Amino acid sequence: MQRALERWSLLIKHEAGAAWEYLSPGYREVHPKDVYAEEMSRRPVRWTKVEPYQTAPDEEGIGAVQCNEEGTVCDLRLRVYFKIRSHLTSVGLIDNFSVVKESWIKVKGRWYLVPQDAS
Repeated sequence: MQRALERWSLLIKHEAGAAWEYLSPGYREVHPKDVYAEEMSRRPVRWTKVEPYQTAPDEEGIGAVQCNEEGTVCDLRLRVYFKIRSHLTSVGLIDNFSVVKESWIKVKGRWYLVPQDAS
């Protein structure tokens, strides 16, 4: 969770190049840092805050972090707050949040995000 929150904090600060370092080694191999940073900076959304989706397990026993038995793969749920300008003129700026699920893997003792388009 700590690495996920660090990565999102970088994205919030518009430091996508630094956030790229948190992506899995295999993903980074085929997605150059400069291309990733440019793609992230062109997104119309502005992220403003991130936090674990929940601290205690829900009624189904699912918490913010669920890991495999070996502790090498974890799925996280985060609440990501954002602002985006609506294309509807009377709506303006939308300020909301979304629950984001991420998959992280442990490689040589360090945690990395496996982006959805890679899994």
